[in-house]
Amino acid sequence: MMMKRKDATPFWASITAIPQTTEAGEKQFITIIQDIDERKKAEEALKASEEKYRLMVENLPVGIVLNTIEGRNPERNRAYMEMHGYTSKEEFEKLRAIELYFDPEDRKQFLKKIDEGAVRNFEVKHKRKDGSPFWVSLSAIPQIGEQGEIIALVVAQDIDKRKRAEEDINLRLHIIDAATDLIFLRDYDVGANAKLLFANRETGKRLGFTRANLLNMTMREISIATSLDEVEKRRNNLEQS
Repeated sequence: MMMKRKDATPFWASITAIPQTTEAGEKQFITIIQDIDERKKAEEALKASEEKYRLMVENLPVGIVLNTIEGRNPERNRAYMEMHGYTSKEEFEKLRAIELYFDPEDRKQFLKKIDEGAVRNFEVKHKRKDGSPFWVSLSAIPQIGEQGEIIALVVAQDIDKRKRAEEDINLRLHIIDAATDLIFLRDYDVGANAKLLFANRETGKRLGFTRANLLNMTMREISIATSLDEVEKRRNNLEQS
């Protein structure tokens, strides 16, 4: 309880009362008062620090999860909830960790990696509230809890846009590679000495080189001089127009 000093400043005290009865039958209390003001201030400072940390984690732009390996007692921040399409934290916290995976088998693979130690950038598909899949990158640090259980601190990043862009690029490259025309990518501003940066399968086939060899060659090495000069002349005219 709070007590008051002579100068009227308050301080925290712990009071213990021990009842006893005198020989005359009167009831009395032995009262022991301990000044716990410093301890209470330390507790309040710790509580304020924990609240500050909680608010910081809650408002981070990446998902933060803290739970046991079995998925019990999960603590999840707002970003993690929102990337899965939920608006109700109460509803979201009822879900088991495995229910957030598009393929439950991927959860098992993730746990196997945690058993081996820290995990970095484990890319996997999760599932939104509407059932649609999306890509996340998971990094985890395993820790030992107060009761000896393994607890994982997980950082989750929504990488769905990046993965879809990669898939789109790979599809385009596949289409280019399968084309029957000669398609290649070269340096832009070094003329006849421009190196080939990419060549599709048909380019190698028609010119009689392996793709690896082509990527070490220049335009001069695969072109007839007069034809190459004409190409460069037309390019320069386009730049000036």
